[in-house]
Amino acid sequence: MGFQFLDEYNTYLKRYFFLEKNVDNLGYFTRILVMPSFQKEEYLSIYQDGEVYNLLNVIPNESVWVSLQNSKQQEKDPNFPDINKIQVTKKSKQVSKDLYDAINETMWKMVMKSKYPPGNLFDVLDGSNYIFSAGLGVCAMTTGQGGENIETLIKITHMLLDYAKSDNSSFDEEMKIINISKVLNDNI
Repeated sequence: MGFQFLDEYNTYLKRYFFLEKNVDNLGYFTRILVMPSFQKEEYLSIYQDGEVYNLLNVIPNESVWVSLQNSKQQEKDPNFPDINKIQVTKKSKQVSKDLYDAINETMWKMVMKSKYPPGNLFDVLDGSNYIFSAGLGVCAMTTGQGGENIETLIKITHMLLDYAKSDNSSFDEEMKIINISKVLNDNI
């Protein structure tokens, strides 16, 4: 796989996923990009905007990876949209300061202690790849890299994705995520 393709892929990921408003004016925030093999990517961000804490989930209607690959083919598959016509769905909800603090503290600590810089991301192309960024730190992980902390972080990620997609804002759901984050934070 060529570096030019990966550069283009990263450009499209930024275009379709990093959609927070007024990013320069936001408080500290965490971003998570989930890239499962053969499925659509997903993006999650938890950030502060003034006195409000938000969880943002962005999902494309098609896989950016597959659409980009198709755009490079001589004979394009009509079943895949043009890479420039991908549509995204954004779902945002307010969350508690406790959830915001727990996630940001855990992500920051995990990213800073990670042994997996982003350059390792495409070493494994099967499974799910994750990019976590907290503050200025970035790390990449792939399912199956091992370690209880990594598996717990991935579990928290999927709990947050489910919570972001739900129409309910439940104190109990937030507390489950906060408690798992605190346990992970204590073990990092």
